[in-house]
Amino acid sequence: MEENLLNLCLQMKKINKKSQERLQTVLIGETAPSFFEEVKPAFEEASDLANAWSLEAEKWINAEKPKNLHKIQLDSTVENFEQIVLQSFYKDTKQKRHKNMRESVDYILDLIIKDQQFS
Repeated sequence: MEENLLNLCLQMKKINKKSQERLQTVLIGETAPSFFEEVKPAFEEASDLANAWSLEAEKWINAEKPKNLHKIQLDSTVENFEQIVLQSFYKDTKQKRHKNMRESVDYILDLIIKDQQFS
């Protein structure tokens, strides 16, 4: 279970970084992405990953009972992660809000990764 959770965290961090890079590219580009060819597949992949991560993280929280992480934070992380991916395709995305959500997701993932590495 812990190995799978660690892998899921690392995959989410990779997609989180990719979304940051995509937003920067979109902001300087002039064409809108194709919803069915680009946006929908990327969002579905991220959503599936986030849901799998949430299930594993919840099992881990119930077993390990970490003091600084709770179920509600997992729900917020999933929601923020999905929004990060979705919003990274659109020019009108507020960069500060996108950055704050990315950092929030990374913070939770880093907490879990750190705990996984020391257990």
